[in-house]
Amino acid sequence: VKDWHAWGASAFAGGTSGCLTWLVIYPFDIIKTRIQTAPWDTPRTDLKIVNITRALIRENGWRYMFRGLGVTLMRAFPVNATVFPVYEFTLDHLVSSGIGGRD
Repeated sequence: VKDWHAWGASAFAGGTSGCLTWLVIYPFDIIKTRIQTAPWDTPRTDLKIVNITRALIRENGWRYMFRGLGVTLMRAFPVNATVFPVYEFTLDHLVSSGIGGRD
C-alpha cells in the first residue's frame, strides 16, 4: 500500500501533465473542430490545416486559438489527477493478485 504522499504526488503529476497536454494541443483541437463543423460543400483546399490556421488567426487574432482553454484546464486537472492514482492503484492490485506484471 502506497503512502498518502505518493498518492498525492501521483495526483499532482497527473493533473499537471493533463494541463500541459491540453496547453500544447488546444490550438489543434480548435482547428479540428473547424474542420469537423465545415459545411459538406467546403472545397478541400479550404480544409487544409495551414489554410484554416491562417484564416482563423487573420479573422480572429492568435488569441482565438486558446479561447476556452481556461475551462478546459479546470476540467483537465481534476480528471487527470484522478486517473493517474486510480491507474496505479489498479495496476498494483493486479500485480499483487498475479494477473498483471511489470517487466
